[in-house]
Amino acid sequence: MHVVIVSDFADVNGGSAKVAISTAIGLARRGAPVTFFCAINPIHPELLDAGVNVHCLGIESVWQEANPFTAALRGIWNPIAAQELQRILANIPARDVIVHFHQWTKALSPSVLRVPQRHNLAGVVTAHDYFLACPNGAYFHYPRLANCCLQPLSAQCIAARCDSRSYGHKLVRVVRQSATSNALQFSSRPLHVVHVSGFARAVLGPLLPSHIPQHVLPNPVLVCKLDPAPVHRNRWFTAIGRFTVEKGLEDFADVAKRLDIPARFIGEGPLVGRIRELCPNAQIMPWVSGDQLLRRLREARALLFPSLWQETFGMVAHEALSQGIPVIASRTTAPAEQIEDASNGFLIDPGDQEQLVVALERLRDDRLVRELGLRAYSKFWAMPPTLDRHLDGLIAIYERALNEATPQKQA
Repeated sequence: MHVVIVSDFADVNGGSAKVAISTAIGLARRGAPVTFFCAINPIHPELLDAGVNVHCLGIESVWQEANPFTAALRGIWNPIAAQELQRILANIPARDVIVHFHQWTKALSPSVLRVPQRHNLAGVVTAHDYFLACPNGAYFHYPRLANCCLQPLSAQCIAARCDSRSYGHKLVRVVRQSATSNALQFSSRPLHVVHVSGFARAVLGPLLPSHIPQHVLPNPVLVCKLDPAPVHRNRWFTAIGRFTVEKGLEDFADVAKRLDIPARFIGEGPLVGRIRELCPNAQIMPWVSGDQLLRRLREARALLFPSLWQETFGMVAHEALSQGIPVIASRTTAPAEQIEDASNGFLIDPGDQEQLVVALERLRDDRLVRELGLRAYSKFWAMPPTLDRHLDGLIAIYERALNEATPQKQA
């Protein structure tokens, strides 16, 4: 089995790239031939160290394109990316080839989704977001700060001014979404869709064509088992991630100021000024990764995950639970599947500041914080979502996709 992993990025800059890279490295270390096809430099050195064959187009994200017309065209359909992926696949001698897509919306475009069927190859897509169905990828109405309930690409959807940027951006994304939907709807070899949580499948699954095979396989959480963090001695109520409106961080900043609690924000994004305005005493730190992020995380008394949109996985919430850190999360997010209210964290309704106040007030109690943290730790490590467990599940999906993509076995 030769696995071709397709991702806009070949370096860790977010959850989807991290999963794509760790999967490629894990499969290569198990002895599988792996090709990593990407668009944007740099290349993570561990890919090369593991023997992964990396092909990078060396192009920029469409958001870095100076000419908006050129950016729109390339975002809708990038013929060079499709041609290069076809060339790579044509030169792979192995009979059993899997093409696994992780991200294509920043540079590669939906053009690459059609390539596997042209070679009669099996294809798999991991749905890290809602771009398989929704033009803006979040299934979220940004101006209203509310989750969407419209049928994607319906007249109501196309008319909705829901984009985080402008209606012009929305229309470009509608055209791109039409290309994506066509690749799914009319594929002679259906792409298998992997949802990263049961929650995400419940949201996205009904929006996909009925003939698409769907699976649930949680992302791997790449953490070492350390002793539980000393949360009862920690003081920082911490939020980690992008500072954008759909993350609900303005609510946290506002409540932290009202309660005069020590709040820490780690990340970057357009709302940094707004967070500082709402909570002048908050500690705002730039994004860090690896061991540095783990150290900051283990200094947390609790992790705040008050997202307004329907997060498909929420890696940082799982990482917090692995360290024995209670999580306050919106109940309309995937991490809510792992949180038992008032047992290993608290669940709140998105945007409900009063529920957030109650949860934060309860976490002033050192004894309660320690109990919640220990339960979070025990629950996570009872069945941790390790890379090996993820790879076992992924290989089973690959084998099913290969069998269904073989004409002789379909007959």
